[in-house]
Amino acid sequence: MDDMYDNKQRIIDLARMLEERNAGDVTVLDISAQSSIADYFVLATVSSTAFLRGLVDTLDGYCDEKDMAVRIPDRRPDEAGWTVMDGGWFVVHLMTKDLRDFYDLERLWFHSPHVYETTDHSSSSAGQSSSRSLSR
Repeated sequence: MDDMYDNKQRIIDLARMLEERNAGDVTVLDISAQSSIADYFVLATVSSTAFLRGLVDTLDGYCDEKDMAVRIPDRRPDEAGWTVMDGGWFVVHLMTKDLRDFYDLERLWFHSPHVYETTDHSSSSAGQSSSRSLSR
């Protein structure tokens, strides 16, 4: 049980770091009851593919520093605008707003509790929005 709490706090800290780096609409879903692929999905919106590339590097460094091993299928995200980073017990989806709206992963995982989310979804910049950690 301690590991689950520690991992929950670690993933909330990761989400906050993404917001501090201006990722938008950061959401953490607890998918552990619905899937065996991971315990958490982290979803975040990026404003451009150039920003996506920089955020992938930042997130990779953060995960190394926090001893959260992460696999990135493509070290150089292409122009598709979506990168998935697999941390084993967590998966991070960084995507442009158009792709996030189109694929609507929150709707696909609607049974999954929100552990953390940006509370002001009207702002495209996380620096201008507030966030909250949700307890279950």
